[in-house]
Amino acid sequence: MRPGQPYFPPPPPPRAPKRGLSPLVIVLIVAGGVLVLGVGSCLLLGGFAVLGASADRDEATTTAETGASAATASAATATATATTSTSTNTTTSASGTRTTTRTTSASSSSSSSSTTTTTGAGASWSCTASGSVRVCGFANVCNDQIVFGNGFGEDRFLASSQAKNACEGMARAKGGSTVCIVQCTFR
Repeated sequence: MRPGQPYFPPPPPPRAPKRGLSPLVIVLIVAGGVLVLGVGSCLLLGGFAVLGASADRDEATTTAETGASAATASAATATATATTSTSTNTTTSASGTRTTTRTTSASSSSSSSSTTTTTGAGASWSCTASGSVRVCGFANVCNDQIVFGNGFGEDRFLASSQAKNACEGMARAKGGSTVCIVQCTFR
């Protein structure tokens, strides 16, 4: 430096760009993720409520149709009872199959016949499986969600397998895995 010249400090070095996202962007991503998960779960629960209501409506319609056909059948049976008498014994085994024994005797003759039928008519199992799966969304926000599945059928094993497979499939669709617990009722 020469005497009499003013001193000018050297310019500062250029700033290095920041790495990562700004705190505002992180907060917005987390809020958006919570909003998406909240709305998605509300839509999912609403869909299941609609399915449950339609299943109840279908069951009520089927019961009403069965009642109407039973009334028609009882009128026909009342007419047929004037000429024949029929006794029916129905037993249900532990596996859910029904055994019906009918004995028919005609009033004009003294002959009687016996028929044994083994069917699952009218017998059905309703199974529900449920479990919990950990789901991680945006910005590594994780929460536990309930997954479930339903199964119906005349055979308890098939109905419970159907419910368990549906529950585990729902867990896989959410990106996780779970052990589903199955509960069955006989209808």
